[in-house]
Amino acid sequence: MVIDMKSTYPLMFVLLTVSSTLHAAKPEPPSRGSAVAVPAITQLDAKAGIRASEVSSAGVDILKRVQSFKLSSAITGPFDHFAVDLTNNRLFASAESYHAVLVLDINTGEVVHEIKGLLKPHAILYREDLNRLYNGSPGLWQADYDYAGFQWIGCNDRDASVLSFLRQTSDGKNQTVVILNLTPVPRLDYRIGLPREGKWSERLNSDAAIYGGSNNGNCGSVTAEKISNHGQPCSANFYLPPMSVMVFQQGG
Repeated sequence: MVIDMKSTYPLMFVLLTVSSTLHAAKPEPPSRGSAVAVPAITQLDAKAGIRASEVSSAGVDILKRVQSFKLSSAITGPFDHFAVDLTNNRLFASAESYHAVLVLDINTGEVVHEIKGLLKPHAILYREDLNRLYNGSPGLWQADYDYAGFQWIGCNDRDASVLSFLRQTSDGKNQTVVILNLTPVPRLDYRIGLPREGKWSERLNSDAAIYGGSNNGNCGSVTAEKISNHGQPCSANFYLPPMSVMVFQQGG
């Protein structure tokens, strides 16, 4: 398998050699330096080749081969979708027939990890901002195997189809509230219980413009009052965009 790479914006544009016509377009500049799957590359064959004229006619500049990655014979194409984490020098490649996402070290070309058992590996998306949120929030992972690490907040509103839950560390000091609106109807002034009063910052909003949403939310934060709700001592009113996932953490 040969991988050609070219710097594009702050990312690396990755192209596998293909045998048939490549339908590609220059990617839009990514937001906030995040690593995104390249949507222009489709159905890539690891054993095939492509002429430079084919690449040029497809709407991308001529690419120069700078590195080759040798994979195990058990890993075959087609390959579809790639993402690059330049901060940690990692290349993500979805091996469709192998049903896995491969994580390669860009410097050595070695496969350092495999995310196996995926029906559609190309559906996986890596974003630097989501990775940073997860790694910087111990409440999302420190107590994975501890009952104290998870609490339902609201799970009975069948009419509105809104779910909310709390993730926290074993000592309860690092808390994250996740809210899901599972309908195409926005919810205005929807009150949800919170464990503490004060400011809760909106750390993630799937309706934000950087994710292709309508960019509606809570202006960055909500303020919890000492009004009990959902079995919690405090609560706040939220705007919940349609079909959205929102993550809140206390403080600025």
